[in-house]
Amino acid sequence: MSWASICWHYLLALRIEVSLLKDESNNVAAWREGRVDKILKHVDSTVKSVRTIINNLRPAVLDLGLVPSLEWQARDFERRNGIWCEFHTTDENLSLDDEPSTVLFRVLQETLTNVVRHAKATHVRIDLSTEANRLVLRVSDNGVGLPKVRNRKVKSFGLAGIRERISMLHGEFSIESSDAGTTLIFVIPYGQPQDLFDDHPEMA
Repeated sequence: MSWASICWHYLLALRIEVSLLKDESNNVAAWREGRVDKILKHVDSTVKSVRTIINNLRPAVLDLGLVPSLEWQARDFERRNGIWCEFHTTDENLSLDDEPSTVLFRVLQETLTNVVRHAKATHVRIDLSTEANRLVLRVSDNGVGLPKVRNRKVKSFGLAGIRERISMLHGEFSIESSDAGTTLIFVIPYGQPQDLFDDHPEMA
């Protein structure tokens, strides 16, 4: 089932719940409370699905190629936030298919958003390189580092979503963090057959 179909399902269920809630014959406090809880769950699910659809849309800037698009994102981040951002690559002509390119673009976008929200950094360095049959994206900042808290708190930094995106490409995601800053490392297969990226549910 596509994400658009899932959204349609949630919206239809939400409309039914609201219609039932409007029925005066069911004006019982406990019943109405249960209906409100169901409606809120449908709203949360719909918001999550819409966010997924938006995140998986291919950014137009990728028409320029993966390297120029990531470099553009670094410059745009620096301009918007006043945080010095460097971009380096070992291969200016690096080429990647649409799906992994979109994932890397969105992963970098989410990572830079987390830097602004949590890191209190003044410098970010982005490195894109290829190593054998792997493509490696490293994003380092000189901020305060990740707090040593429970996983439920770390999830608020968007790391769970980032990990899920990378795993869809059969990749790896790791974090190195200290008082001197944080480095997020994303590794995905590179130069592999295209069908390697097709072994997961349809997302569009």
